[in-house]
Amino acid sequence: MKAVARCLALALGLPGVGDAVLAREPGPSLYGFATCASWTQDRKSGGNPRHAGWVVGYLSGLATGAGVEFWGAGATPRGEMDPEGAFRWIDRYCADYPMNTTAVASRNLFFERTGRGPVKQ
Repeated sequence: MKAVARCLALALGLPGVGDAVLAREPGPSLYGFATCASWTQDRKSGGNPRHAGWVVGYLSGLATGAGVEFWGAGATPRGEMDPEGAFRWIDRYCADYPMNTTAVASRNLFFERTGRGPVKQ
């Protein structure tokens, strides 16, 4: 159980973590997320950013780890969200916070949509 809580805490992101790897001790690492600047550049070029699949997987993993609905209609009174809706939310976030990462943006979207915050240990 403690390992599950630690994995979820890592998935939710910890302050002061670099852009390439999220790990504080041996075990799961988080690879593949982008800066908001590269996300925005990819979106302005048309099409989905190269990290779009990572964002969808990360959001789905957060929901699975937390045992909550994210994509479906039961997540919020606003109804279902599809990947493009998540991408538009991240577009807005990255416009406001260009120095952040898609990991932070995705995590904040998850918190907003589910009403869940960081894991308290």
